[in-house]
Amino acid sequence: MSERLAAAAGPGADYESMPYDSMPFAQTQPSNLSAVATFFGLETAPVDHCRVLELGCASGGNIIPLAARYPEARFTGIDLSDRHVAIGNERIAALGLSNIEIRQGDLADPDVVAGEFDYIICHGVYSWVPPAAQDGILNICGRQLAPNGIAYISYNVLPGWQLRGAIRDIFQFHAGECASPQEGVAKGREMLARLAAISRESTPYGQLIRHEAKLLATYPDTYIMGEFLVDQNRPCYFRDFVERAEHAGLAYLADTDLRSSLPETISPEFSQLLAGMAGPDRRMREQYFDFFQGRQFRQSLLVRKNQSAAGQPTVDHRRLAALHFSSQLRLDAGTPGAALTLREPKGKSITTNDPMAARALDSLGAAFPETRSLPQLMNGLAINGAAESAEVRDRILASLVRLIVAGLVDMSSLPVTTGRAAAARPVAWRVARQDQLAGQPWVTSLRHMPVRLDAATSALLPLLDGSNDRAALRAHARDQKSEADIAGEIEKALQNLERMALLEPTGDTSRRARATPS
Repeated sequence: MSERLAAAAGPGADYESMPYDSMPFAQTQPSNLSAVATFFGLETAPVDHCRVLELGCASGGNIIPLAARYPEARFTGIDLSDRHVAIGNERIAALGLSNIEIRQGDLADPDVVAGEFDYIICHGVYSWVPPAAQDGILNICGRQLAPNGIAYISYNVLPGWQLRGAIRDIFQFHAGECASPQEGVAKGREMLARLAAISRESTPYGQLIRHEAKLLATYPDTYIMGEFLVDQNRPCYFRDFVERAEHAGLAYLADTDLRSSLPETISPEFSQLLAGMAGPDRRMREQYFDFFQGRQFRQSLLVRKNQSAAGQPTVDHRRLAALHFSSQLRLDAGTPGAALTLREPKGKSITTNDPMAARALDSLGAAFPETRSLPQLMNGLAINGAAESAEVRDRILASLVRLIVAGLVDMSSLPVTTGRAAAARPVAWRVARQDQLAGQPWVTSLRHMPVRLDAATSALLPLLDGSNDRAALRAHARDQKSEADIAGEIEKALQNLERMALLEPTGDTSRRARATPS
């Protein structure tokens, strides 16, 4: 940040003039945190009746949709910015929620929050606050976490973040004597774009500048301000973060990205390297893995120290039997021979010789964006007797583990149920409709993800309150187009809303028929 801005700013002052774009982060969902804990052999509090605390919640874009989804759970958010808190409370009132409170507080204050929480979330805060607030975050987790609780903290890590440090230097230097965060962001973007245009792609530095310029062009201004212009941005080594957590009475369980928590799955050669460099010390194994992949950002889960012995950082597919899964993999009908290919819409694919596992995974893709349990995946498979059933069950679970680690299947401790476009009177999720009404450039889905709408879905969304059937929707859309064109556009928009998990479940049996695994 420029010296002029720094001199004028108190704690959180930048966000008073430029409120942070507060949005949902799927990986922070308690149902996801609970599922990862289950993966490692721990039991957690039931998500639908849990107590959740978010530290540095901004205006509640992450925590408020969770409160809307789980009315029997209790949510508390703390943020330093008065403006963030005001915006969040306006949104809570607009949705009529009574199971959540957002209030102002300094995370360095030991009395900022009282009580016990089953899940504590701190996303995009730890690296961007002073050391006293970092200690405060860890101490709150150490004091307020329930005996079987899970804390989630994200942070920038070394040495990978050193590369982005060059981009931060450019923004800090070029912002100069800017009078506002908005001006500083605009000047920094302009300079980076100019550098990218004249940089040489044949050099490592030119590749970095071009990559970052392209990536950051898609990010909101408040992200740029928080990452590159605020005074505080303190990346750390994973090893040092864990040591500080241990001083607060906590222990590292895993990262939400399971590939980083199971580095031995990357390659036999890397596993041998880890064994030689780090031995059995898991903390050092993780640190060397960061060296190996140049990792820049971690999303780590912490538990109380006495819980760490119960968690097992090993793969046991039987632990997943009670979870729920989602994926977009579908069978490729054109696959020749015995090998069966399943493919995602974005092009990623897997091949298997197990027809039972392939059919189960295909039924999972057919049900998307909803989740399916293991019994639902096995439903409809031609299984002969209990022995074969147990064998098929193990094969499906083993396949799910591999795909979860590969990032091709998501898991949840609770089912995700959504609406379908075929409903007679489709209903868009009220949180998404309120997001749109508030003028946000994205809306929140039932999968707890930000979704940007095209013109057709944006126009249709506010009409989906359950009162309009197809005829009413066509009447609202009628202009110079033919009736057939209007009907086709509406059906396409409804299909998009279904795929993006923006429709609420209804009592219409047509959606249940379509959602049942084949």
